[in-house]
Amino acid sequence: MTSFLRRFTRPLLVQVTDHGPAFVELLAARAEHDPALAAHLFGALFELKDALALECEGVADPIIPQK
Repeated sequence: MTSFLRRFTRPLLVQVTDHGPAFVELLAARAEHDPALAAHLFGALFELKDALALECEGVADPIIPQK
């Protein structure tokens, strides 16, 4: 696991740090066409909410297309 963190996660976070909003926008756009990605992002949003005690009122639920 450590090797994966070093090769993927850490470099990704370093590159995204200064461009977080743009990166999230790109992920959200892709998630509109990828139900699995949408589910992961939605799950991550709730993990973030729980971790930081954020209020997510007014955040729209994603519409996941049914096949």
